[in-house]
Amino acid sequence: MIFQNLNKNNSKLNITVFVILVCLITPYFYLANFVHPISDDFCYTLLGLRENFLETVINEYFRWNGRYSSNFLVILNPMVWNNLNVYQLIPQLLITGTFLSFAFLFYTIFKTIIPLINILNLGLIFTLLFIYQMPSVAEGFYWYTGSISYQAASVIFLFYLGSLIKYNNKEFLISKTLHLSFNCMLLILMIGFNEVIMLLLVLFHFVIAYKNHHHDSSFKFAANTLFLVSILAGSAVFFAPGNSYRESNFIDNHNILRSVIFTFMQSIRFFLDWISNIPFVLGSVLSINFVQQFRDKNSLIKNSFYLKPYESSILLIGIFIVCIFPPYWATNILGQHRTINTAYFFFILMWFVNLISWTNYLEKKFIFKLNINPKIKLLFIALIIASLSFTKNGYTSFLDIFYGKAKKFDLEMRERNNLIYQAKKENRKKIIFKPLSEKPQTIFVSDFTKDPKIWINRCQGDYYGGIELLIE
Repeated sequence: MIFQNLNKNNSKLNITVFVILVCLITPYFYLANFVHPISDDFCYTLLGLRENFLETVINEYFRWNGRYSSNFLVILNPMVWNNLNVYQLIPQLLITGTFLSFAFLFYTIFKTIIPLINILNLGLIFTLLFIYQMPSVAEGFYWYTGSISYQAASVIFLFYLGSLIKYNNKEFLISKTLHLSFNCMLLILMIGFNEVIMLLLVLFHFVIAYKNHHHDSSFKFAANTLFLVSILAGSAVFFAPGNSYRESNFIDNHNILRSVIFTFMQSIRFFLDWISNIPFVLGSVLSINFVQQFRDKNSLIKNSFYLKPYESSILLIGIFIVCIFPPYWATNILGQHRTINTAYFFFILMWFVNLISWTNYLEKKFIFKLNINPKIKLLFIALIIASLSFTKNGYTSFLDIFYGKAKKFDLEMRERNNLIYQAKKENRKKIIFKPLSEKPQTIFVSDFTKDPKIWINRCQGDYYGGIELLIE
């Protein structure tokens, strides 16, 4: 989108941009080599070590939460097999999956108007834009329990969205029925990952069903079917018996006034933060230029994704409400930045849909044309790349690597593990560690406490055979 038409006769430029973007994303792959299982990882690993796996998963549904999909995966933590290499591979797979899912979606939408190299560039730039200012890279990619429960579902969603577009374009997977069945299975799978994705998907399919309700379109049956499936699968998550038990651990929850006020405040906070940066502003300008150039060559862009401007704006606001209000209502705190990571992921998509919708509307009203000189466009892209490199999460990841914070953290964690294994050999039942001296910002860190009975200490101690672990 933003790379299109920079220089029609210079494929080397597009390849150069691709190489630069690959270099920008490489540090995030490198950082994965230093992550270690921590906190909840060991609690779920203990569950995975139980003999009756299916009974354990069912107990989680009835006693803790309704996440029928992610519960399988978090309980099957790589540490069940004591495999740190696989644990460190997961962030790399998720980053790769994020890129491939973006690229697949853009290929589905723009394959007739954009060369493949530029589709790959788009996939990389959106992946980098997401990583660049997601509220917590650590919880988003570098912590197994959090990343599997949230980011994995977001990755699947983009493939699912691309599959829906293919269905609408009559590009069926073998047959129409099989394609719809496949989408239903993906939808059921996604909804079972977490409560936020469940609510977003129910909202998404309500909008699709509503938009097709008054139209005798071939997509109407699929829209209604998928909405019904989302309601049924969403009910399985929403009404799970474990939810009430989990919420009972939080004080003063279900406070409607506080939840509304804090939802409003946090929405303003994150909205202003997300749009007030160079990549977002310049990317938006380039996208407006793209829409005006190629509108007539793409039905989705021409029809504003079948949304009126006010509808797309309401949906943009709805993302904040769906992702922020439920945590406050259920727990009285925002607490987990991984839910806001999900909000940002969907915000990026909806922001550009909203931008397309309003561009089409305003151009009809005021007949304006945004022409950008190719040299200016190249300058914009250079500024976007520089910003992604040296500000926000790009800057913190650079510091963690350049100053060796991530590597030092890895060495400390490996030294701790050696001490634990040595204690097991000597049959010692207690280890007192020094506090971690290095806590890289991009890697999830949750150190022990001085109280051996706190769950963070207890879960890891039980994993290693009942050793009492604490810090001095």
